[in-house]
Amino acid sequence: MIGLAAAAAVTLALAWTGRALAGRWGALLAPALLWLDPRALDAVRAWPGRSAAPPLLTLVLSVPAASLAAMAGGLLHGAWRAARAARQREGNARHEALLLAGAVLPLALAAWPGAGLGTALAALPFLSLLGARALVAAGAALWPGREAGVTASLALLVLLPGGRAAVHAWPYGFAAWNELAGGAPGAASAGLPRQPGGDAPAALLDTIGAHAVPGARIWWDRTAPAAVERWRREGRLRADLRPARGPEEADLAVWTCDPRERDGEYRIWTAFGTARPVDGLFLDEVPLALLYARAGAWR
Repeated sequence: MIGLAAAAAVTLALAWTGRALAGRWGALLAPALLWLDPRALDAVRAWPGRSAAPPLLTLVLSVPAASLAAMAGGLLHGAWRAARAARQREGNARHEALLLAGAVLPLALAAWPGAGLGTALAALPFLSLLGARALVAAGAALWPGREAGVTASLALLVLLPGGRAAVHAWPYGFAAWNELAGGAPGAASAGLPRQPGGDAPAALLDTIGAHAVPGARIWWDRTAPAAVERWRREGRLRADLRPARGPEEADLAVWTCDPRERDGEYRIWTAFGTARPVDGLFLDEVPLALLYARAGAWR
């Protein structure tokens, strides 16, 4: 609830500021540029504090390419406006400089060794505002007198890829990387993180309940015991299924896919005598979680 409330507050602030900067189109485009991104939508629930990739690289490979281009154009447009305002001593020179600093300073800090992903994410609202204003300015410059239609076309061109990706990947947005990364398959090949936490294993609860033998013991690999207990209390996990401390004493094993930490999967293969999962969760054929069963434990 706190995450949703914060997202709503950011959306309202972007809409209000976007309208002040670029009229009604700015009020629409600024929040849309920020949120029509599968990883940004997932961040409302739990963006990880750390990432295997550097923060700036994570940002560049996360934001949909069309939105990223609009934000980059907005950054250049904002720099041009700030320089012009300072050169001509316009009254809005300070406002232009502050808006530009809000985007540039977090990006500069994110390049510092040891910086976290949150530092880079702080630039996104300002980049969204700058990108929205640049799109509106481009619409007015391309066809004066018909700027509404041109701006609408540009908005559709920029927002459609991100919107489609968000719908396609939900609720597994962490595994959805952008076109520059090659999508989920390209990111997996490059060793980028997939879906963290318990979201991916939770998708396997129904099939576990339907096919696990009574009293089966399950090793949950990197899923938090508190999450497993919550699933049991909520009735999503059968009460007779017990946790195991390792694959050696388990009948079933759920491995949350992470190519950087495959020791757990190798242990499962050795203990169960098979490398073939009985079920799994996939995004664009990329495994996010795999379910293994010992012979006789799956019906």
